[in-house]
Amino acid sequence: MERISQNYQFSCEYYDSLAKEQKERISVEMLYNAICHFRDMGEQEIVKFLMELPEEEYSSLEKNFRTIRRTVKEMVEEITEGGSFDDIFKSGDIEDILFYQVSNDLSIE
Repeated sequence: MERISQNYQFSCEYYDSLAKEQKERISVEMLYNAICHFRDMGEQEIVKFLMELPEEEYSSLEKNFRTIRRTVKEMVEEITEGGSFDDIFKSGDIEDILFYQVSNDLSIE
C-alpha cells in the first residue's frame, strides 16, 4: 500500500521534472490519478504510456479518472461526516486507496 499512498505533492514535484511536450499533454491531476491507478508501474513508465496513448483513449481515460476521483471524494466525505475514524481517514490516504480500488474494479474493503 506504500506505493498507493504517495500524495499529490509527490505528483506535483515529479510533474515539474517533465519535458515541455509531456506537460502539454499530461496534467498534474492526470499524472496523480495515473500514479494511483497504475501502482505497479514506475513514474517514467506511466508518463511514457500516457504519451503513447491515442488522443481519444487518453481523453477517455482522463475523463474516467476525473469521474472516479470525484466519486471517491464524495464517498470519503460521507464516511467522515459520521464520526471519528482511524488516522487513515484523517490523512487523506484513504482517498488514494479507494481510487485505486474503484479504478481497478476491485472490491472495497
